[in-house]
Amino acid sequence: MKQRKISKSTKLYSSTLKRTKITAGALELGIKPVALKMLDEIGSGSFDGMTYAEIEEKYPNEANERKIDKLRYRYPSGESYMDVIHRLEPVIFAIEKSQEPVIIVRQQLK
Repeated sequence: MKQRKISKSTKLYSSTLKRTKITAGALELGIKPVALKMLDEIGSGSFDGMTYAEIEEKYPNEANERKIDKLRYRYPSGESYMDVIHRLEPVIFAIEKSQEPVIIVRQQLK
């Protein structure tokens, strides 16, 4: 990215997660990154920090409900993918309307 000419009007967005803010800053594009909560990963609520295997072992009913309908399954005290879609809509609409180039930094845990 450093080899490309990046306009000062380019918008650089990241989630509010520390790792994405670090990555956005490390790009050294001369653009101040804007962290948006709407770009955060899905909120896994009570299961935050747990692997799918741990959830399946400790909460088999919840794991089964998620398998049946991943799109609409909502984590206890968390979000569903439908919630995330609704959360992202304003960002998507803003990007579509934008006349400036947009860079979004996103990371996912493996």
